[in-house]
Amino acid sequence: MPPSLPFLLGPAELPLAELHAARLDGELVGVGDRFSPPDIARTVDVRGARELRALALFPRLPAGLVVERRTAAWLHGAWAAPPAPLELCVRSDHRVRVSPDVAWTLRQAVLPPDELVVVRGVLATSPLRTALDLLRLPPDGAFDGRHRSAVVTLLLMGPRGRAEAEAVLDRSPHLPHKQRALDRLHALERLVPT
Repeated sequence: MPPSLPFLLGPAELPLAELHAARLDGELVGVGDRFSPPDIARTVDVRGARELRALALFPRLPAGLVVERRTAAWLHGAWAAPPAPLELCVRSDHRVRVSPDVAWTLRQAVLPPDELVVVRGVLATSPLRTALDLLRLPPDGAFDGRHRSAVVTLLLMGPRGRAEAEAVLDRSPHLPHKQRALDRLHALERLVPT
């Protein structure tokens, strides 16, 4: 019996040229920078798809860092592809030693435990925290249709959607860019029920 291949393939299993050729032939589909057989990638449910994306991210992440913003939105299924560079953060109450790398951006953030989830070993911001982070992005045109769509998708994952997001913002008096987030959230009110 031949050995079975893993769910996700990368350059360690097959040469990159063969992986891309198989993707072009429809024999594999891309999952981040990894590849999966289409019957696995297309038949998993939402939770399974999130786990598959986490497995694709896991080898690229330094220990102790948190996946956030658009990278977390991709992990949760609300963003089409993982951004380059990956958006990561270190919790303000943790000490992590990481060498700079062009593969990711890194910032420090205050993250309470209830705003974090672990998916297949990948520590990420929760869908609600991810939506709030996207709502607070700078006003320089960064909040476009893709961001609005991602925020709506992330808020619909929670039981109370927009009402829960508003409650978190109301409880956070010193949150940077809080008013910007509230304004953007109110602009989405016809798309996300309370």
